[in-house]
Formats: sequence, C-alpha cells, structure tokens
Amino acid sequence: MAVEEGVDPVQAAAKGAAVVRTDLNLLHLRETGVDLSGASSKLEGRLPHPTAVASERRQMILAADRFFDGRIFDPDAADR
Repeated sequence: MAVEEGVDPVQAAAKGAAVVRTDLNLLHLRETGVDLSGASSKLEGRLPHPTAVASERRQMILAADRFFDGRIFDPDAADR
C-alpha cells in the first residue's frame, strides 16, 4: 500500500510567515496615505453586501465577498 505524502501544514505556515512580511507591507503602505484596515486578516466569503469596517481613517468599505458555494474561509484556522 502506498503512503500518501504531502506538505506538513504547520511547516508550510511557518515558512510562509517567514517570507510574507505583513509588517513591512503595512509600513510602506502607510507612507502612501491609503486607509488601512484595523485587522491583519479576515474571514473570506462572509460578507453578503458592502460593509464598513474599522480602519485608520474610518473610511474603509469592504466589498461583498460571498463564494458561490456559501462556504467561509478562515485564514487563522487554515493551518489546523
């Protein structure tokens, strides 16, 4: 019987976090004057209509983001 091999999700998340520097992204975006979200991640597929969210200048509206199958993606639970 063949053993299935794949990527260890915990190791993959650690490697991704090491190269995706959201802190640097926010630092340099802040210099442009754009309105930045108060959250570093969000549930995807949860918003049925445009929604105002907390942000640095209180002007951010997130667009509707429903998936066709109604599922919701939680980035904080993706590595579990």
